[in-house]
Amino acid sequence: MKLLPLFSLPLYTLAQVQQPAHFNPSNIGPLSVSFSGTGCPQGSVAASISPSRDVVTLSFDRFAVYYGPGYSTAAKQRNCGVKFSFNVTGETGWQFVPVETTFHGYAALDKGVTAQMYAAFLDSYTEGVSSTKVVLEGGKDLSAAGDVFTKSVNVVPWPPTIPTSRCVSGNMSYNMGTDVTMNLRVAVMSRNSTTTGSFFGEDESGERNIFTVQVRLLWKECKNLGGFWG
Repeated sequence: MKLLPLFSLPLYTLAQVQQPAHFNPSNIGPLSVSFSGTGCPQGSVAASISPSRDVVTLSFDRFAVYYGPGYSTAAKQRNCGVKFSFNVTGETGWQFVPVETTFHGYAALDKGVTAQMYAAFLDSYTEGVSSTKVVLEGGKDLSAAGDVFTKSVNVVPWPPTIPTSRCVSGNMSYNMGTDVTMNLRVAVMSRNSTTTGSFFGEDESGERNIFTVQVRLLWKECKNLGGFWG
């Protein structure tokens, strides 16, 4: 499975989120993304945003995790911190909330081996946190020979606050942009040290596979420009 051009990446997300009736995608500027972590070395991530400005697609081509004899502890887990932001035009203030995450990729797991995908969203002002988690089980969800998977889950907020991007409009003298950070982690584990598992690795044809994460956003009108709550 080779890396596709950004415009040809499909939308794996299943849920439909109703945006405000007066929301205009053309008022949301280009996507700005920064990455850091063991699962996203420089040049290994492609990012895009849907024309409707409500689905961010991140494609990782080095997010490889392995479990089994001969693999180090570090190889059994990878992470990536992703900060994404938009500038906003027009008089109305807008901010977004992550509401759904979809994981799409390839893994091969012996029976008893699990792959855990975890994404936590946070903002730096309110310290709001929300998260999603998907667990794949070898012998149940995936085979030892390897399978493609697609899993969509709702983002679960941790009370009392919900991570919400900064409120921004085109009328601000300095458009600092909306921003939310996603901390992504994948771990492959088992209670049996003789079993094996690979996440993202090579398929039977020898081609490396792409791990794709999509985040669906709900946009909200806001008035507290520069702040995090409308």
